[in-house]
Amino acid sequence: MFDIVKNTYIINLREDLGRYNHCLYELSKINHQKAHFISAVRYDDDIVKNFYTNNKVKNFDSCFRCDDINYLKNYCEHHNNIITPMQVGNFLSFRKVMEKKLESTGLGLVLEDDFYFKKGYIKAFSNISGFILKYNLNNINEPLLIRIGSHTKAKKRYNILFTLFGKNKFIQNSYNMANPGFIFNNKFAELFLDNFDVVNTTSDNFIHKILCRDNKVTNFSVLPFPISQYTHKSDNEKFTSSIDRNS
Repeated sequence: MFDIVKNTYIINLREDLGRYNHCLYELSKINHQKAHFISAVRYDDDIVKNFYTNNKVKNFDSCFRCDDINYLKNYCEHHNNIITPMQVGNFLSFRKVMEKKLESTGLGLVLEDDFYFKKGYIKAFSNISGFILKYNLNNINEPLLIRIGSHTKAKKRYNILFTLFGKNKFIQNSYNMANPGFIFNNKFAELFLDNFDVVNTTSDNFIHKILCRDNKVTNFSVLPFPISQYTHKSDNEKFTSSIDRNS
């Protein structure tokens, strides 16, 4: 797959050597030595503060998840319903990836620094490269997004299909929140940058749902996902979030 997806970008805080070394360990499994580490934007960076002072972050007047004007009347049931500085920093980190991608050609893969390759990833990567070549997606002249990493668990039938026959399903227009790992092209990077002005939702909702829903984006989710993440309040959580903590 990495003969086709030539550019890999990993979002990582410069001071977080634990996550950095973890990424190097995962990449060593596939002898991948050409990843670009993108310095993540911290929640307390000046650029985040400037977004707030310049009114480029959604106000607290309503829930960004349902944008319901009745939020202040306690009708909203979302607990995480305001945009936090941590989410702004995360969003701006992905913007840096998109800007970096436009310096190169071909397909790119972005990974968050708590990613890990799941069992069977080699076969899955082979399936992904075959799918890209079959439909000539590496030369497509429109925005492309292929989701290959998420904490979301696939339905049992997809797991059984992969376990028994080594086959992945490529589901089109599926809104899985796949920030831990996704493949994209320059057209998608341009679309992201052209539409990014203010932060009024989370980066994963913007990337995987809003941009794909409102624009002509060729997008797929690869099930089961060959990449997952360690920082999502799961049983195998390995890290705590260092973007949103003063640690």
